[in-house]
Amino acid sequence: MNKSDRNSEALRRLGIQLRTARKSAGLTQGQVCTAMGMKGVISRAYLHRLKKGELRNVGFMTVVGYL
Repeated sequence: MNKSDRNSEALRRLGIQLRTARKSAGLTQGQVCTAMGMKGVISRAYLHRLKKGELRNVGFMTVVGYL
C-alpha cells in the first residue's frame, strides 16, 4: 500500500468516526454546521465530504471544531 492509499484510508476512517460522533450526539449535519459557525448548503456539502473522507488537507482545528 502506497502513501496515497494509506492517507485515503486514514481519511475514510476519520470520516466514519466523525459521523459516528455526530449521530451519537443526536445532531444533524445542519446543527453541526451552525455550531461550527458554518452556514448554508456549501457548508453541509463540505461536512458531507469530510465524513466521507473525500477532503484532503483537513485542518486539525476543523476536526476539533467538529468534535
